Amino acid sequence: MIHMLLRYNINGENMEKENEILEFEDLLKEVHQQKKSTEPKPNRSVSYFTALFIYVLMMFVFGSVIFTIFMGIDSMKVTYSEEDLLIRAVSQDSSGMGILDNNHVELLLPSYEGDIIRVGDYAGYTIFVSSTNTHYEALLMLEVDGIKTINETNVLSILQDETLTSWTENGPMIHLYAGNDQVLPDFFLADYERVDGPLTTLSDFSTAFANFLIYLAMLPPILFLLKKDLSDDFSAFKKRKKEWFIIIAVGYLYLILGNILSNFMSNFLSDLLGVPISESLNQLTIIAALQSEGTVLMMISAILFGPIVEELIFRKAIFGIFSKNTTGLIVSSVIFGTIHLVSEPSVASALVNGSAYFIMGVVFGLIYIKNDKNIYAPMIVHILSNLIAVLGILFIL
Repeated sequence: MIHMLLRYNINGENMEKENEILEFEDLLKEVHQQKKSTEPKPNRSVSYFTALFIYVLMMFVFGSVIFTIFMGIDSMKVTYSEEDLLIRAVSQDSSGMGILDNNHVELLLPSYEGDIIRVGDYAGYTIFVSSTNTHYEALLMLEVDGIKTINETNVLSILQDETLTSWTENGPMIHLYAGNDQVLPDFFLADYERVDGPLTTLSDFSTAFANFLIYLAMLPPILFLLKKDLSDDFSAFKKRKKEWFIIIAVGYLYLILGNILSNFMSNFLSDLLGVPISESLNQLTIIAALQSEGTVLMMISAILFGPIVEELIFRKAIFGIFSKNTTGLIVSSVIFGTIHLVSEPSVASALVNGSAYFIMGVVFGLIYIKNDKNIYAPMIVHILSNLIAVLGILFIL
């Protein structure tokens, strides 16, 4: 109405006032646009907390239900004897050594070909070590006239006198294993790790199937809750298509450096805590499932479902809850490492064998931060890393 009245009085003074009002209107419009452009993004904390809740619910509650159901089906489970568990324990420890009477050896060892090395016989017992042991020949073998035989003197020094306790001078300690109910020879007087059996658990195929079902159930609701983040990040990532190769290459380089650091940390913690280095139970479970009839199911879970879910939860959701990147990085890395090590027998074992998971959590978090919190950067690197690892298990191990 004011604007119309001023236009009605056409004189110099009113025209100046009209120009002033027009300029004021433009100023208001400009201020409004600036305010709109600087408005904070909507808080999505509710979606992040809900996604975390669903992850925990599916992983532990739904997972327990699946385990209980499968354990009630005879065809879905398997029973390992104490001798089986003994062989598996030694095979998983590169510094491990065990003995079995020759009767059990002929029945069991062929099933574990490639996992253990049969060193030789001594007094009716077979000495065996992990196939990953690179020191056993120098300590346990003798070559006479071109024929390799067992070094009986050193065997007694290990099992009876305990005058030999490490594979090499200043090298890894020898870890002896024996069954809790195993009848041991009189000369076996050294301390050893006791293995209890029998044990009934899910078969490797059942484990692969259960893992697949858990991820299949949790993936849709998590994708739905975080679909806005996925959409926004995808739009931003598309604009950097010329940089994709560099982003992925640098991210994978971070992982390689992280693996070097984790190996150093594992060795340091192993010496400090006196715990042998072995594959984590999580890794052993994946390897066994990949080598079972559930190969395809485990491949889908490990290469696709797992990285997508884990990056959305441990990076997008957890970082989204905290205002500081440092806090998000620490919390996400600790939880990421812990969630992969809940089955370890002790905290010390988890620290020694699982340092790689904690460091990987840090690496994926850094990739996320360095790429403006775009979830596709760590997700693609995570998928690539798992793909290479799975192919290595299937075609190298």
